[in-house]
Amino acid sequence: MTEVSLFPNNFYYKVELQNLSGVFVSQRLACRTRVHCTRPQNLTAKAIRKRTVSLSWKPAPFMGRYTDALCYKIWYAAANDKKNESVQIPLRSESWIIKSRIIKSRIIDDLSPYTEYKFYIQCSLPSCKGGWGLVDGPVTAQTLEEAPTQAPQFSNWSVTNTQEEKRDVTVVWQLPPLTTWNGVPNRFNIDYWKTTKQNDSSVPIPNSIKSLQINDSSATEATLRGLNRYVEYQTQISMCTAEGCGPKSVPWPLEGEEAGENEPYVDSLSLDSPFIWIVPVVVITSVLFLGVVMAAIYLYRNYRVRRQQPPLRQRIQLEPLYEDLENAASTSGNTYYDRIHSHGDLTDPQLIIQDGGDSNYRVLVADDLHGATLSRLTSL
Repeated sequence: MTEVSLFPNNFYYKVELQNLSGVFVSQRLACRTRVHCTRPQNLTAKAIRKRTVSLSWKPAPFMGRYTDALCYKIWYAAANDKKNESVQIPLRSESWIIKSRIIKSRIIDDLSPYTEYKFYIQCSLPSCKGGWGLVDGPVTAQTLEEAPTQAPQFSNWSVTNTQEEKRDVTVVWQLPPLTTWNGVPNRFNIDYWKTTKQNDSSVPIPNSIKSLQINDSSATEATLRGLNRYVEYQTQISMCTAEGCGPKSVPWPLEGEEAGENEPYVDSLSLDSPFIWIVPVVVITSVLFLGVVMAAIYLYRNYRVRRQQPPLRQRIQLEPLYEDLENAASTSGNTYYDRIHSHGDLTDPQLIIQDGGDSNYRVLVADDLHGATLSRLTSL
């Protein structure tokens, strides 16, 4: 009996029994077959992409002319699935011949990245009729790594060090669900930047962004150093695997301190912003304008002094002497008159203010003083 004769829809048969008494032959009997497919062989699984596994196997043996038309079903489930669920996929597989052996294959491409799967296979008669045969498996394969699909989330922050206008800020985060890692985390990227208030909302200041890379897959906190005490910042974090970094978290605010009375306000604008140059320009312009005004006032006052200054002869302060002589009731009681008229002391330093010690001026003043004194005495 060959394997081909095993698979008619129905057949007839007789049973013949022979012993010493003779031969006994039964009547013709009818039989309707219900045959199951045999077990496929050499099932293998190999990850070829981040979400794709390639399966291959040898067809079920002893299936005769039905070998190339068998229907296969693949069962698979994630190895860490607590519910141990699986999905049935009826299919007709591709095939090729290697060293006179027929090899069947199938691509499964709806898997999760960096996840271990278990695979099973079984077959049935053409058009998936006649029931399913024995199951081969399991075989396991793990898909390749991919960038994470979720980001860590900040949960807290605190100031750890303050020096003059600088501060260090420690931020704490929580990791996303394990199923979203898609690989082995190898680093965290933290971006932070300055912000300014506009219409009650925080607006990033251009060109102020900085980055910090944490090369510790188990880290849950990091310190941002050298932040301005009086400026508000925002920060984001992303988690990375060997295949890249995932999405960034929601911006997390880091408020600045309020500047005290003795603490100057810190301008948080960047050097590339046109507004940062307004204050220096105004200050410099004001200083120059004030300098010009003060110089003009100084020159004008010197000019007025020079215009109002009397001649040299008038600058010599002799008027008090003349007034004393004029108002004196008796010439004998005036010591200035005695010294001038009686003794001829024409160079008394109390009567003459010398100008630079020039002798010519001294003689001129003495002569004028003597003449003026005689003239006034004569009139009296």
